[in-house]
Amino acid sequence: TESPERLQAERRRLRNRLAASRCRRRKLERIARLEQRVRGLRAQNAALAAAAAGLRAQVRRLRGSVRDHAGSGCPLPHGAALGF
Repeated sequence: TESPERLQAERRRLRNRLAASRCRRRKLERIARLEQRVRGLRAQNAALAAAAAGLRAQVRRLRGSVRDHAGSGCPLPHGAALGF
């Protein structure tokens, strides 16, 4: 027969084993959530970078149009200047 101390130690080891298992599971779940968040943020970053590139291209086109328009002899509105 086992002594009360041995039974208590065995129960303690079992509780510790279960707690460690829960801790590992929660850690893996947290890692999975963080990886999902990283994927989402990377996708968002790519979309924002594409939008920024599109806006920069649009600015270049508009500046070119203004230069062409001003270069054709059309006067600029009062107070306007080509500052780019």
